Amino acid sequence: MRLRLLLITFFEILFIRVWSYKPVVLLHGVLSAHEEMEALGEMITKSHPGTEIHNIASYENDNSVDISLWNQLHGIVEKMRPVLTHPDGVHMVCHSQGGLLCRAMIETVTNHTIHNFVSLSAPMLGQFGRKIFMDLYI
Repeated sequence: MRLRLLLITFFEILFIRVWSYKPVVLLHGVLSAHEEMEALGEMITKSHPGTEIHNIASYENDNSVDISLWNQLHGIVEKMRPVLTHPDGVHMVCHSQGGLLCRAMIETVTNHTIHNFVSLSAPMLGQFGRKIFMDLYI
């Protein structure tokens, strides 16, 4: 609960009030769905009415591990292409595996207009210590 309040305060002060009115892309993490990011989207909309929120509903739940990250990347890029080239730029807030996918998108898509990227709990240096996931899917 304290972490959630801290995140809300962080976005309220820094993200929403400093950078305004560019479209915001939200991407969920592994073994979850776009509903996990709805509260953040609602908070942004409440603070900045009229901001375009694009909460990506792709490769949700088991599909986030059953389909390779490379294939997920290509699918998400095709779905988001109109937003990625928005003339005013776009902000991205991505959680967990979504953070990896968003970073890969920034590095592989050449004509994007992504201005800011916020990665929440993404394992940029790999994942360690959660053997349960390996037991479930390997």
